[in-house]
Amino acid sequence: MRKPIYSLSRKLGRMSWNKYNLYNIAHKELPNFNNKTLFQQKWVAKRETRAYHGDEVTERQFKNKFFDPKLPTVHSSADAGQAHPPVAVLSFAELERRLDFVVFRSNFCPSIYAARQLCVHGKVLVNGKKLAYPSHKVKDGDVISVDPHAIQFLKGEKGQELDFTPKPFSQPFLFVPEYLEVNYNTCQTVFLRSPISRPGRTEIPSPFPPEFHSLAYEYYARSNSCIKFVTGMTCSQSCETLRLSQAAANGDAIINNDLSAPTVPTIHDIKAYTMYWFASVSMLHAFITLLSKYRNLVI
Repeated sequence: MRKPIYSLSRKLGRMSWNKYNLYNIAHKELPNFNNKTLFQQKWVAKRETRAYHGDEVTERQFKNKFFDPKLPTVHSSADAGQAHPPVAVLSFAELERRLDFVVFRSNFCPSIYAARQLCVHGKVLVNGKKLAYPSHKVKDGDVISVDPHAIQFLKGEKGQELDFTPKPFSQPFLFVPEYLEVNYNTCQTVFLRSPISRPGRTEIPSPFPPEFHSLAYEYYARSNSCIKFVTGMTCSQSCETLRLSQAAANGDAIINNDLSAPTVPTIHDIKAYTMYWFASVSMLHAFITLLSKYRNLVI
């Protein structure tokens, strides 16, 4: 049986102001990594951070749509003794562009699940248009509007001024990130830019230290390496980029991102597709072996 979201035994932090979730976050103790292998440390960090940052997003969706192995670097020559910014937390920066994330970060909902419900019910507008898709990625400068009568904290009758009634234990969490500009008089939010990492701190709210995010980033970067190259592109994209760069170096003509003359696949193309083929065959063989084991079949 699946455990509840706010399980007191698992104690996984969620994006919510629920009293049980706040209890789990308040009594959260960092796990002891002294008796764990490096992979176990990465997996535990991944479990903890992903439970908070978009637990409703599946692993496949996160890897394909939101995870980018290329993180920005900062070269600050003004203060040599200043600590390097914790850029690993920016692994979850693309999640902050989701519509339900913006609604929750703007303090219009007590949880990410309530924000998702508002979007599905059509109570959220993006640039004046109704969008019932919580996974919609907003762009810089987009204006997000929420129906005031759909906000739980605002009480009153239609046509009259609504009273703000905060939820219990929510005062420490009533803050707005720097990449959002919220107007509570009109219940509107402007998404200014993507979250960035500053020296000594980051703009993405998270209850975990930067070391946790670094381990989680290494977990996804390692698991993503068999499908993507270091550049963060798929096999076909990498081969196409390599082919275009070689053509440009040789002085060949390029028309609409394609060569005017056909080219022969390079050794890098053959290696890439061979690795992908061997990985697919290995996964298929492991699945057949597991299936035959439980069905007592001999293949």
